[in-house]
Amino acid sequence: MSFWTLLVNAGLGLLLMQFWAHAGLAVALTLASLFNAIVLLWLLRGRIGELRLRALLQSTAKILPAVAFMGVAVWSVLQAGNWTDSGERFHNAVILFAAVLSGSLVYLAVSRMFGVQALAEIGRMLRKERSE
Repeated sequence: MSFWTLLVNAGLGLLLMQFWAHAGLAVALTLASLFNAIVLLWLLRGRIGELRLRALLQSTAKILPAVAFMGVAVWSVLQAGNWTDSGERFHNAVILFAAVLSGSLVYLAVSRMFGVQALAEIGRMLRKERSE
């Protein structure tokens, strides 16, 4: 399977690089990864039967707003950094830490608002582990 994904990536890379340079390579890699995921899901479904993808899609639909808000929060915080001046390393490290922290908090808050079940399960596992 990896061989076919490599061929798709190389072929699309050669094609898209002509039009979009390095962005074409990134798009090619994304499309090859999508090809890989679809073929692997198809093969897995053939082996084990129904995958219950509808439940996965419902979960993904709840997570997407959290990811979008997280991205906006991280991007907003990162705007305070001077990423072209190497003399600003400590300042940029603090900003990067703040971006990761704020992104995490926004993700958790929005996920909780949208009722993402995975977070509740992780919370139960952590509480159970502490009590043992």
